[in-house]
Amino acid sequence: MTHARMEQAGLIPADVLLPLTIALEALGGALIIVGRGRWILGAACALAVFTLATNWFLHPFWRLDGTMQRLELSLFFKNIAITGALLYVGATENRDQVR
Repeated sequence: MTHARMEQAGLIPADVLLPLTIALEALGGALIIVGRGRWILGAACALAVFTLATNWFLHPFWRLDGTMQRLELSLFFKNIAITGALLYVGATENRDQVR
């Protein structure tokens, strides 16, 4: 399903992008869980940028109508909240290292 959605959004070649996406999400999440300092900041920022890009390409609520628009708008703002949380985690962990 994700592969087809990526192709529908024009993200080609999805055969290459999907494994890279999975790797970024898995590695970024693992670095946030077990990392320290700059590793967490870098992973959080990379995942935040990725999440915003996901919004642009996969949740274009502004192009839709009705029920699909409401669904995509909900997913869009869910991703905005996740981006905010990632930036908060990166900023607060890095702040501890500066002191």
